[in-house]
Amino acid sequence: MPDNIPYIDFSRIKFLLTDSRNLRDPESTLFFALDGNGRSGEDFIDELYHKGVRHFVVKSGYESQLDATFIKCKQPLQLLQQFAKQHRLNYNGKVIAITGSNGKTVVKEWLFKILSKHQYSYRSPKSYNSQIGVPLSLWEIPLQSKLAIIEAGISMPEEMYKLSDIIQPEIGIFTNIGNAHQENFLSLEGKTIEKLNLFVDCKTIIYRKDQSISALLIEKHFSDRQLIAWSLQDANAPFYFKINKVSHQLTLFENGKELHTYSFPFSDLASIENISHSIVAAITMGIAPQNIDVSNMEAIAMRLEQKQGIQGCSLINDAYNSDVLSLGIGLDSLTKLAKSKHLKTTVFLSDMEQSGIESDDLYPQIAELLKTKKINRLIGIGKNLTQQQEKFALPQQEFYTDTDDFLDKFSSENYQKEAILFKGARSFKFERIIRLLEKRRHQTIMEIDLNALRENFTYFRNLLLPQTKIMGMVKAFAYGSGSIEIARTLQQQGCNYLAVAVADEGVELRNSGITLPIVVMTPERNSFEVMIQYHLEPAIYSFSELQAFTSVALETRVENYPIHIKFDTGMHRLGFTEKDIDILCETLTSNKALKPVSVFSHLSAADEEIWDSFTHKQISLFEKIARQIEANLGHTITKHILNSAGTERFTNHQNDMIRLGIGMYGISSTNRKMQPIATLKTAITQIRQLSKEETVGYGRKGVLKQDSRIATIPIGYADGIWRALGNGNGYVLINGQKAPYIGNICMDLSMVDVTNIEAKEGDEVILMGEGITAQIIAKQLNTIPYEVLTSISQRVKRVYVE
Repeated sequence: MPDNIPYIDFSRIKFLLTDSRNLRDPESTLFFALDGNGRSGEDFIDELYHKGVRHFVVKSGYESQLDATFIKCKQPLQLLQQFAKQHRLNYNGKVIAITGSNGKTVVKEWLFKILSKHQYSYRSPKSYNSQIGVPLSLWEIPLQSKLAIIEAGISMPEEMYKLSDIIQPEIGIFTNIGNAHQENFLSLEGKTIEKLNLFVDCKTIIYRKDQSISALLIEKHFSDRQLIAWSLQDANAPFYFKINKVSHQLTLFENGKELHTYSFPFSDLASIENISHSIVAAITMGIAPQNIDVSNMEAIAMRLEQKQGIQGCSLINDAYNSDVLSLGIGLDSLTKLAKSKHLKTTVFLSDMEQSGIESDDLYPQIAELLKTKKINRLIGIGKNLTQQQEKFALPQQEFYTDTDDFLDKFSSENYQKEAILFKGARSFKFERIIRLLEKRRHQTIMEIDLNALRENFTYFRNLLLPQTKIMGMVKAFAYGSGSIEIARTLQQQGCNYLAVAVADEGVELRNSGITLPIVVMTPERNSFEVMIQYHLEPAIYSFSELQAFTSVALETRVENYPIHIKFDTGMHRLGFTEKDIDILCETLTSNKALKPVSVFSHLSAADEEIWDSFTHKQISLFEKIARQIEANLGHTITKHILNSAGTERFTNHQNDMIRLGIGMYGISSTNRKMQPIATLKTAITQIRQLSKEETVGYGRKGVLKQDSRIATIPIGYADGIWRALGNGNGYVLINGQKAPYIGNICMDLSMVDVTNIEAKEGDEVILMGEGITAQIIAKQLNTIPYEVLTSISQRVKRVYVE
């Protein structure tokens, strides 16, 4: 299809990009100039070129003078799909594909949470289920993963054939059928048939037997496949779930035989349906029913997000799609919430833009549904709803032509002790209304940018030979960033090992579904049994430690349990020494319980040029020790000594693996501009005007030399803010300007001077991030970035963005 394909080293292409806002690593990106939202993708080429992108896919007639590589073709989208298909063909793991009208993303996320505890799994990000999203998802599949879960959706006929061809799933899950995008299909049956095209090559299909349309079509068109049906109504179905809403339990039966009872934190029908799909799929994948834990499942933020509102109100944000089926699901959650809190019920509803049903038929259905659910109040927003308002007869109802019309007449006094459901099409931007009704909180958060983490990881990956492994350091709460989410992201990125400091950190990761090998760098002897139970691998640094772990290994009757041998090459902290090699190897070769899988050491000063000669001596000694170890043991062993700084500055000595720590969190030893992944932020609680010679804070340390405006922010040394920054030694950023700390920093509060800044209460305050990095703060404190990052208290909420 391409007119010409210039040479591209595809081993260096890590990312396929269609949205310029999602750029990660320019040097390893191939941009597809796709048209959309009234703009040509080619409009963004100059911007991306100046950011470092050098590879582009464009339409045949495109011409440019830029010094870049251009692949020209008639249809860039088809080429994107072809590239993704080729990556899929190179993948040897199993692929599960999920489709349906509702629940696709939730089933994907919940099934991933179940299966990832048992094997290295991948799932498509967010709701990447379209003609563009699916190929981007497929390209991201790590080839070493054992399982990929891919979500697929369509809005037009013939689309699913294309997705089926590139996904090529072995197992299919059909969630349900509803009215979303119905306007492009003649009937629900027709749309179901289109969606089922995803499963043309599937060997196994999982579906709910109670969904009559889809169940009949699946059984008709796929009778030669392994069909796995489950039910919430038919006790004679192959799998049957009996619901106990009082105890929040589901009891599963297979062919009439009770298998297991699951505790599940939700009782709404949509969640029960989604978790049932997930459980049956997990069993199909070979997971024993009793090994499936669904007790800690969390709501997926993209649907039914609950917030605390003003004046005793509770809010449910379901303003992401709009059809009759999902409205019914949302109303179920609303009535449950209202009953539990003794609140009246209010529904914000927009026009339904893609229902596929004529207004004269659609809105009477909605009116009847609201009446059946005994909704107290309706606020309808949209021209169609306004025109159809006579169809509704609720106790209270009001109609507005659009969101701006509502906001012009909004008064917060009109909302008291109500459970409020927001159900609307995206174009109505109900989030503007939600912000007005949400209870104001001066929230202090640490925002973690996972895309920045991926970009930093990729930078280091590109420094290495293809065969070199990476151990990601996630000890100390992942340097303050939150170990679970960081570990999940690293696992998705193809990281080979993770490292923690103590066993408890590793246990937490295992309980969160992390399946990568995890090394415990400083294991404590009383945790050895737990380490074996959770498949955590110890770093062994002394003969007494080796003997102690061997004793536990023999007691638990394990064989060839992986251990990592640490040598001291000049750090003089922990480790065997060169003179220990002969006795150590003799001990290891006679030990059937343990198997050394790596040998490693720590560099003392790889980030300081003044000590480069010493670093070279350490590396030379380590490589000599490693050769002797391999010779004495009689087999190859993974060797690693480079940390982040060492990887940047001594790349030729990468050996078999490097340990990536501070670098992937955004700190470079070579002053390369990295992406800080953490932003610590809060908001101004109060601003007051104070006169010259007044004092601020404990001990009256903050003496004002002029009339000043002083802002108080809700964060202090108990949150990890460094007390030494007080009294003008440090600053925060407010509206892009520096506001110095004034007076002593308190336990829960700090004060800053905003005299020369246009600031108001509620304005955002950046304490660490872009413009005030961990390196800058470290210099202010005469310390190192490590201490700055790891000192932020875990009581500060971590929020993850992509």
